[in-house]
Amino acid sequence: MITAIVPSITRHAAGRASNGPSRRAPRPNPVNQARLAVAAPALHATSFADRDPGTAFPTATMIRFDRKDTLQHRFARTLTRRDVDPPTHFVPGTAAFTEAVRLGLGWGLLPEAVARPDVAAGRLVELAPGRHLDVPLYWQFWRLESAALAALTTAVRDAARTALR
Repeated sequence: MITAIVPSITRHAAGRASNGPSRRAPRPNPVNQARLAVAAPALHATSFADRDPGTAFPTATMIRFDRKDTLQHRFARTLTRRDVDPPTHFVPGTAAFTEAVRLGLGWGLLPEAVARPDVAAGRLVELAPGRHLDVPLYWQFWRLESAALAALTTAVRDAARTALR
């Protein structure tokens, strides 16, 4: 994605003149990244198929990044309307987390861009079709602004709007 952004940065920066750096406060630039609840087909068959979410999510093994990761709990609460405390594996690595879900060690929330191809190929099953959890992402930068940073910020936001919800 960076290679797609770089030409855009060059075009934006070339059209702007700069009178030196500005010291304005940074503005948060939230963009939502949808996360889908998914599981391997075998786990789906044993823990979710033909079961009400209210009974499936409290007992199905969950994958969490670490003890501070509450995304899975938040999603389960939206479906069950109560807090759940299922068996949990902690997998503190992004690629390893995704692979643990693919291998059927538990269900988890994956970024839509990661999950959709696996769902389409049958490697993962979406647990609540049409439901997702939005996670706000922020583009943060130093207060020191420049034409190049402004162009990069614009390019990142444009790319995020295209690639994310």
